[in-house]
Amino acid sequence: MDIQFYRKASSESLPRRILKALWNRRALRWSIIVAVPILLFVTFSGKGVIQRLKLQAVKKDWEQKVRAVEEEQLQLRELSKKLDEESVEKDTSARELIEKIAREEHGMIRPGETVYRVKRGK
Repeated sequence: MDIQFYRKASSESLPRRILKALWNRRALRWSIIVAVPILLFVTFSGKGVIQRLKLQAVKKDWEQKVRAVEEEQLQLRELSKKLDEESVEKDTSARELIEKIAREEHGMIRPGETVYRVKRGK
């Protein structure tokens, strides 16, 4: 057979030929030229998607910290109500609670008491 009837094998790969055909279309070429920088800006800029995701994670962490502090504040308010002056005068359990806090958290002692500290060895 004659060689003129055979198709010549292309040296370019199929994806490269497809991209070349698409690039030759003028409207598609301009849309790519405009769209790529816009997508890069929207994705990687200071106000982009990645920055927004980072800020949302930081916001979530701070919200959790705020909730924990609010819970602690509520507990302290309840303790404060238990230890107000009127209840201390009437209730012995409130006096005991004040004494316990003074001893454990502030290291206070009664007059005449002796404190022994034990050193723990390894």
